[in-house]
Amino acid sequence: MNKILIADEEKWFLEAVTDRIDAEYGMNHYDFVLNGSDALELLNKSNYKMIILDMMMPLGKDLELPENEPNLMFGIYILRLIRNINRSIPVVCYTILDDNVLKKQIKDLDAIHICKLDDNSFDNLFRNIKKYLNDGK
Repeated sequence: MNKILIADEEKWFLEAVTDRIDAEYGMNHYDFVLNGSDALELLNKSNYKMIILDMMMPLGKDLELPENEPNLMFGIYILRLIRNINRSIPVVCYTILDDNVLKKQIKDLDAIHICKLDDNSFDNLFRNIKKYLNDGK
């Protein structure tokens, strides 16, 4: 089955995304976690078609931020760890952060940046979901 891993601690966002996925694709097309540690754990156990990753989220119980990582960029650190596990899985970084340095880091890690504050961000997110879920049918 084609599944998405959603990593974001904002429950309102999780509800909005999962409700739309349920409506468009039916149940059981996603797993969601509230922190980076749980995202990495699931990624090691399951196959996903894509990941939706927030940039400002808790690390979780098993992760510690290295000294050289910026405090608010837990998502970049988690993205680096994701890339150590799976270099090719599509990752959409769906975040309120719209900094050019961050966007370059995301691009350098072969991921897609979508700013939550952009007018069409939710539709843009679902264009990516459709692309990657339909790719595996």
